[in-house]
Amino acid sequence: MEPIKIQELCRRFGVSSRTLRHWEDQGLLSSVRVGSGAIRAFDAAECERLEKILFLKRLDLPLGVIRSILTDGADVGAILREQRVYLASRAAEMRKRIALLEKVLVCIDADKDIFDSSLFRDDRTTAIDEADFSVAKLCVNSFLREDFETTHHYFGKRIASYMPPSILRYAWHEHVDPLGTFEAVEKTERKNDSVFVVLQYEKGRAIVQFVFTEHQVSGFWLTYDAEGSNLI
Repeated sequence: MEPIKIQELCRRFGVSSRTLRHWEDQGLLSSVRVGSGAIRAFDAAECERLEKILFLKRLDLPLGVIRSILTDGADVGAILREQRVYLASRAAEMRKRIALLEKVLVCIDADKDIFDSSLFRDDRTTAIDEADFSVAKLCVNSFLREDFETTHHYFGKRIASYMPPSILRYAWHEHVDPLGTFEAVEKTERKNDSVFVVLQYEKGRAIVQFVFTEHQVSGFWLTYDAEGSNLI
């Protein structure tokens, strides 16, 4: 089978050439150059790989996780089980928002003030649940792979806007690299609106705190402890 030129591949799979180039830059695909114009083209193996990428994207997996599955041999079953919990939490949150919206519309029809906080006090979500634990685990696993784009994928819109992957990468290398070789996840626990994950390293510990608002990461703190003191 002759390599398929990028324009034809885009037509077959319904993706843009810009997307294919981006995925190639991310190490997900590999092209060859054909013809006098050195046009990008993809062989049969890469076309099959593209089909797998598109399928995994339908499951809302970030590119870093897809790369770990297709390139690094990551445990796809474990990843998809975690993703199921994550997507279920998002679906549950959307159902709650729709139910709240229905209540608001009833209040509007009854000429009530929808900004009266006493009307919807019971609809606020503050408790940390298993879905939040799952998101925290996904973020920490991507940290340990130094896949900061995946961590950023699970951030809420506000924190994602001012804490890009480059900042996460800088913080991790600045504070965690001096601790030496990673040894184990020491413990994971919840306190109020946060999940704390303690990572044991050769020369100390790193404590990662994720603050959650409505099952989205709204705050992130990284503390390092080279002396072994109790920071939680």
